[in-house]
Amino acid sequence: MTSPGEPRREQEFAKGATRSWGWLLLGIGALPAALAVVVVWLVVRKRRRDGEFGEP
Repeated sequence: MTSPGEPRREQEFAKGATRSWGWLLLGIGALPAALAVVVVWLVVRKRRRDGEFGEP
């Protein structure tokens, strides 16, 4: 037989694993967004330097 504390420990582990997977997925989702922001910022900065947006 299993002790009464055993299922609770499994639930805690599952909760922690789910939380870490959530953070991992959030990080994976945030990476392309951050990359896109950096690319747009660089493009805008370059175009602004070239005078495409008028005088800064």
